[in-house]
Amino acid sequence: MGGRSEVTERPDGPVRRCVGCGREREKGALLRVVRGKDGTVGIDVTGKAPGRGAYLCAAAGSGANAGGGADVGCVRAAAKKNSLSRSFRSHVDRDIYEKLSEIL
Repeated sequence: MGGRSEVTERPDGPVRRCVGCGREREKGALLRVVRGKDGTVGIDVTGKAPGRGAYLCAAAGSGANAGGGADVGCVRAAAKKNSLSRSFRSHVDRDIYEKLSEIL
């Protein structure tokens, strides 16, 4: 029989994947980065801003709702793979990754 040999428990709430490390986590443990219709990219602290969203692991001790920053390792991995451009289906300047790192 093929497939996974290990069954993992899923949390009750929504689950999203970090574009940096690829790990699946509860939505509340991730920081949402959003690209609006006008092309601006920013951090969505509410998790409900209109636009296309991508998620990064939140820094230790700061949930997305706490307004904290993203995990440094995940920001670096996302920059290396140019993950935000792929997620947003449009070009994202390298400055965005630097700004995300500064917020930490």
